[in-house]
Amino acid sequence: MALKADIEAAIVPSDLNILYVMSQAERVRIIYDHLNIILTVIVFLSLLVLVVSALGMASATGISILSVPAKSVCCGRSAPPRNAYSRCSSPKA
Repeated sequence: MALKADIEAAIVPSDLNILYVMSQAERVRIIYDHLNIILTVIVFLSLLVLVVSALGMASATGISILSVPAKSVCCGRSAPPRNAYSRCSSPKA
C-alpha cells in the first residue's frame, strides 16, 4: 500500500489524467468476484429450470392419470387379460 501511495503522489504533479492506481492482485480479486456472481446466477437459473420442469412433469402425469379410464387400461385391445382371474370383465369368445 505504501508503494501505491508513492505512485499516486508522483502522478499528482504531472498533467496525466489518472483516476486510480490498481495492482494486479486487486484486478484478480475483482475478476474473481464477478465470476462468483455469474456462477451464482447460473446455478440459481438452473435450479429454477429444474423446479419448473418438475412441476410440468407432475402436472402432465396427473393429467394423464386422470384422463385414462381404469377399464381401458386393463382391457385394451393391445393388452388382453392374461387369465380368468383378472380384474377386468372381458367378453368371452
